[in-house]
Amino acid sequence: MAHWVWGSNGWLKHLGTLDFAGGTVVHILSGVSGLVASLILGKRSDYDPHSTVDHNLPFTILGTCLLWVGWNGFNAGSANGADGLAALALMNTNAAAATGLVTWVVIDAIRGHVSISGSCLGPIVGLVAVTPACGFVQPGWALLIAFIATVIVYFLLLNKHHMHFDDALDVAIVHGCGGILGAFMTGLFPEKSVNPINGVDGAFYGRPIQLWYQI
Repeated sequence: MAHWVWGSNGWLKHLGTLDFAGGTVVHILSGVSGLVASLILGKRSDYDPHSTVDHNLPFTILGTCLLWVGWNGFNAGSANGADGLAALALMNTNAAAATGLVTWVVIDAIRGHVSISGSCLGPIVGLVAVTPACGFVQPGWALLIAFIATVIVYFLLLNKHHMHFDDALDVAIVHGCGGILGAFMTGLFPEKSVNPINGVDGAFYGRPIQLWYQI
């Protein structure tokens, strides 16, 4: 998959698919792999799809903080240099994470149940969704990408008890669906002037064919 998207002879690269830091290569692939593994292994003997018990909130918070900090290197480092593009990717990464956090907490508050675990999931969804686009879009679009992805993933997780697989960490939905949404929206909002070397204009800038390349 990495060769397809980033390799000099990769067919997706030649097609024109955009993936700045691994939304397709890392997140969609890991989400699909997690789903397949869940289906093969089956459900745990004590699996309760309605259970919302948190096992270790301090570790959850610590893990989220480590991911958020590390993601800055993951995304900004994909610029392969300490330049304006890396700064843009860094800004978009943190803006998306913050948007995911706020969006998740607001939806939780509207539903009358704000939780720490939810507050940790929101930023992760925002980070996943913006990963393929962070070096191709303006910060305003990064906010919108994170917002849309967080809302959709929130309600998918809310209804996961209808899904017939046991995914302990919700990898299939958070990384798989979040990555798919991010890859799709990378076809909508990129602007060539943001990344003149590797970027292109997306559907919102008069080039709708990019949306097809992302799909």
